[in-house]
Amino acid sequence: MNRWQQARQIRYLLLAARWPDGAAGRVFPSNSVVIVSGSDPALQDLRFPLAMIVSAGEEADPQTPELLRCRWRVIVMARAEGQTASQAATIGAQRTGGVGASEGRGVLEVGEETVKALSLLTGANGMRAALVSSSGAQSVETNNGMVAGVEYEFDSWATVRRHYDEPLFLAGTGGSGQVALTWVNAPARWDQYDANGNRLAPVIRYASGSTAPASATAGTGVTGISAGDTSKTVTGLAPGTYSFAIFQPYTESGSATADRYSAQELSTTALSITVT
Repeated sequence: MNRWQQARQIRYLLLAARWPDGAAGRVFPSNSVVIVSGSDPALQDLRFPLAMIVSAGEEADPQTPELLRCRWRVIVMARAEGQTASQAATIGAQRTGGVGASEGRGVLEVGEETVKALSLLTGANGMRAALVSSSGAQSVETNNGMVAGVEYEFDSWATVRRHYDEPLFLAGTGGSGQVALTWVNAPARWDQYDANGNRLAPVIRYASGSTAPASATAGTGVTGISAGDTSKTVTGLAPGTYSFAIFQPYTESGSATADRYSAQELSTTALSITVT
């Protein structure tokens, strides 16, 4: 992913973070994770805890100019309503909203879940990043109570151009009138979901002969695939040779239909699958 895509992915992962203690409540309330540059007056109107994502620069890899090393700052803030002591904002106080709520938690506890969501990115979540450093907790008194904050710095590798991960390891086994397919889905990313939170399912296309369709609209489509599926049996095929390809759709606009597709991922078992 390039830097723009990574910024959106960091925001997506933080908004998807849930408390691990049973109720599965959001760590960050809706609309409390923002991408900023400098001071933003609108931040005072957001709910706490709050995460601010700052793009802190990038530099090209000398050996591979197509790769960029990016630095990200994630500033996490928590507020203790009506309290002037920094302890509650730092380590937490009474949680009136229950075990799954963020209200009453201190910035160190919120920061713990932030690190869980971002520091172990090894590609499985759509990007590679590593925690570089974190600051100590700092606090300031406001009109609405004490606010404490911690800043985390992450390094990531980005591409110069936008990148769209494809599903991997498409394999097929032919049989009597059918082909049984398996694959590994592309990493879950923010741009695989429409505005209603529905993930777009992989697209599989096939054609007769030894050459698979080269685009997500070529050849014949396989129906009945849902997001999260990793296998599908295509039935009703006449005897012969067929070739399959799989693509992941992406929706940067939030539309229920794809704006873009990943590159082609061909069958790794054989381009030519025989149906008897």
